[in-house]
Amino acid sequence: MGPLISVTDLSFRYTEAAVLKSLCFDIFKGEICAIIGPNGSGKSTLMNCLNGFFTPQSGSVFVSGQNIKSFRVQERARRIAFVSQEQINSFPYQVIDMVVMGRTPFLDFFNRPSRFDYEMSWEVLNNLGLAELGHRPFTSLSGGEKQLVRLARAFVQTSEILLLDEPTVHLDIKNTYQMLNALSDHVLQKDKTIVASIHDPNLVLDFAQTVIMINNGEILEWGPVDQVMTSDNLSRLYHVRLNTEKVNGSTVITYPRPAHKY
Repeated sequence: MGPLISVTDLSFRYTEAAVLKSLCFDIFKGEICAIIGPNGSGKSTLMNCLNGFFTPQSGSVFVSGQNIKSFRVQERARRIAFVSQEQINSFPYQVIDMVVMGRTPFLDFFNRPSRFDYEMSWEVLNNLGLAELGHRPFTSLSGGEKQLVRLARAFVQTSEILLLDEPTVHLDIKNTYQMLNALSDHVLQKDKTIVASIHDPNLVLDFAQTVIMINNGEILEWGPVDQVMTSDNLSRLYHVRLNTEKVNGSTVITYPRPAHKY
């Protein structure tokens, strides 16, 4: 079986300076693929090319062998769900209504969400431990709670591909692992595919099967996590010496200590 997502010679620029440069990689159905790299390396831009929001100057993104540019907006939303880092909401929608919005790609223009759509949304909120937030205004939530609600909305969208741009950015340790466990279960139980840009490389070791290392808009390394996440590759990526060590049978990445402690 061929790749679910195939990126070929993808390049993108906002102005004259290239942000992404001739990227090529494949992602297969049922994978959790992490994208890592320093700030400003092009991770968010790549995510927006993968979801069809940005059109690259050259190269292509294929989903199941079909160029994403050929998808209509509704078809793309049925195939790909996207959770961004930030979202501005000026209206105090209830959380349950925010989640139900994930069903929009499956509704006709004049249709309202059905009882089934609401039942599905309540089930997802309950599975994520968020049911008690269901009737609260979304605008009243903390940053971490909002991020989990966005994830719930993506789950009810039932798309085969879930793209997440820095999904743990506002989360504490407990909620970070709650989200990662929910995503892992989503892949196993629903046979979905996840692509996530991740800030902390230690999370990649716990969460992903494959990883794409990107720096200055170029792929430094790409492949299985256990082959790519080496001390040398990580040190080249972040320009600081990082080490991988075994702790209680698990691999962890250790960081250099500050030169001075006051």
